[in-house]
Amino acid sequence: MRRSTYDPHVVDLTSRLSNRLEAPVRIDVGKRKGRITLEFSNLEDLERLVENMGLDVPLPHTDH
Repeated sequence: MRRSTYDPHVVDLTSRLSNRLEAPVRIDVGKRKGRITLEFSNLEDLERLVENMGLDVPLPHTDH
């Protein structure tokens, strides 16, 4: 079971990621692996997050 950690370094990283991405971020640390969760409200918000991470968002495919 994963749980949120109160390690000051992880708390700092959570805050910095949230500020950088302009979205709520949660970092859960487990014994063998962890998880980073990003919240978004809709697909447009998700695309904004992805762009803020430096990734190109492909344009929607349209058939003509």
